[in-house]
Amino acid sequence: MFAAMFAANGLTGNTPYIIYGCAITRTLVTGTQYNYSIAAGWMWYEGNAIRVPASGPVLVDESVNACYSLITTTATPLTFNNGSTPNVVEDVTISLQAQPIGTANSSDAFLMSEAVSVGVALGQAYRPGWATLAVATASGVGGVTGSIYYKKDTIANTLLLRFSLTVNDPYNLVAAPAATAYVIQTMPAGFYNSGHDIDFIIGVGAQDGSNNTVKDDAGVSWIRQAQVAISNTGDINIFLMKPAVGCTVYNVYGMVVLPLD
Repeated sequence: MFAAMFAANGLTGNTPYIIYGCAITRTLVTGTQYNYSIAAGWMWYEGNAIRVPASGPVLVDESVNACYSLITTTATPLTFNNGSTPNVVEDVTISLQAQPIGTANSSDAFLMSEAVSVGVALGQAYRPGWATLAVATASGVGGVTGSIYYKKDTIANTLLLRFSLTVNDPYNLVAAPAATAYVIQTMPAGFYNSGHDIDFIIGVGAQDGSNNTVKDDAGVSWIRQAQVAISNTGDINIFLMKPAVGCTVYNVYGMVVLPLD
């Protein structure tokens, strides 16, 4: 069961993984000497789930040594009806030991600081880097340019978005009082909710970077935000408004985390 789960999620190789428990306690004794103890739990190493009994303290002089695991196999015999007593039960456990700094990992020992929580490892596996959507709309609909950065947290089923946009031809937008929706890009499949639209707010600021309130074409100073809606087909709609004379360019920016449930 564990082998299939680890392989399916890309957690392969010789990295030691903490399934649960196994908290390490490091206590100063004197100088560079520390006592290490480990709480009970289970770990995964080289294709095997290994029991970790609570143990310690183990003294480690960190000027020359580091804290390593020690994988021990204890064979337990059973008495058969014919009187034989073969070793039929093997209990594999992990405890702590001091090893010289730089000692290579092996099948019966590994550097404890390299152990990674399964939860952390899964989070890293399912949290890819940022992808980018380039934005370049026609001048007649505002001439919006810039980038939308996005990534998905698969475990939490959330979408992370960063907007960095410039409205280069704002006088071509529809005048007040209502903002008009403009489609500026489309999210790829799997990065939107096909069951319903997702609405949120991002910021609007002056081109000079001061984030001053942008006036509408009637001269009212109130435009600080823009509504955005991602449709159930992935279209990114942004609601923009024509500004007052003198505001030849303005910025649209922001970062949001959106549930995809």
